[in-house]
Amino acid sequence: MNIEEKYIKEVKKELENLKKNLGNIKSWNEEIELIKSKINSYNENTLGFKSGGRTFDLNSIIEKDEAKINILKSQINHTEYKLKKVKIYMNSLNEEESKLIELKYLDKDIDTISFAALGAIMSCSKATAKRTYDNAIGKIVKYKYETELKQT
Repeated sequence: MNIEEKYIKEVKKELENLKKNLGNIKSWNEEIELIKSKINSYNENTLGFKSGGRTFDLNSIIEKDEAKINILKSQINHTEYKLKKVKIYMNSLNEEESKLIELKYLDKDIDTISFAALGAIMSCSKATAKRTYDNAIGKIVKYKYETELKQT
């Protein structure tokens, strides 16, 4: 495997992870709201309980829930940061390439999409959609790694 293939695989994996995380943001926000609601109900109580010889109070549960909220918020912030970076990389793409990457990776409403379906949406053949995709990934790789090399 040459260096360019390695970078192409890294960019594709990064885009796939971003797509997965973009799909998770809604559930992460819902979980945050649920935990906050639970914490609010705990704050109205000062109960404690014993289990297996250990005593627990609601403060320790609240602390764990607040830590979980912080983790979820961190995941959301990291995903938003990665999205901004990808959008910067996409500045090197033409309109057709950009639309294809948007549809394939950044559209939260599309779970997975084939090149045939992308071609149909973009009024081109499956082969043209695949070629456009390959060109777009190549440009993203070039832009990303040239930019990173310049910064070091």
